[in-house]
Amino acid sequence: MKKNTKVILIVAIAVLVILLLIIIGIKNNIKKQEEQNKNEVVVDNRTEEQKSNELVSKLKNVSESERIRIYLGQYFKNIESKKYEEAYNVLYPQYKTNYFPTLESFKKYIEEKKYPDLLAISYNDIYMQGKYYIVEVTITDFLGKNLTFKEKEKLIIQENNYNDYYISFQK
Repeated sequence: MKKNTKVILIVAIAVLVILLLIIIGIKNNIKKQEEQNKNEVVVDNRTEEQKSNELVSKLKNVSESERIRIYLGQYFKNIESKKYEEAYNVLYPQYKTNYFPTLESFKKYIEEKKYPDLLAISYNDIYMQGKYYIVEVTITDFLGKNLTFKEKEKLIIQENNYNDYYISFQK
């Protein structure tokens, strides 16, 4: 073998060894980071009032349609996490009286709908009618496990002030 070929071969082997060490180092860093993330507990020390003030501040800086999406996002997140009381609390009072006089009746209605574990919400249309926002959405399974679940809903939102709103929907 020529001297140049030996040098090229040694350099190539050295480069491969360096690349291999870099890859091993990256994998070890990823494993360490994953272990840290598993052991890390996120503690939110903010009071409910601080959280509410931060949300109101955020809501003041977004468009009307974005505010309505945030409200509906909170509503559906509560349903997704089975926090039925929180979802129930934002229903329009007269609507609750007429259709869901108790939290249990609301919970039963939601459970009968058999929503998927994770909801994908598509906002088809948002418009105003008087003082009400009318929102047409399509709800599907975010994970795609239930491809047959596809529900269109029309929701009505009455915004009294930032983060002070009521929801009702066609039943």
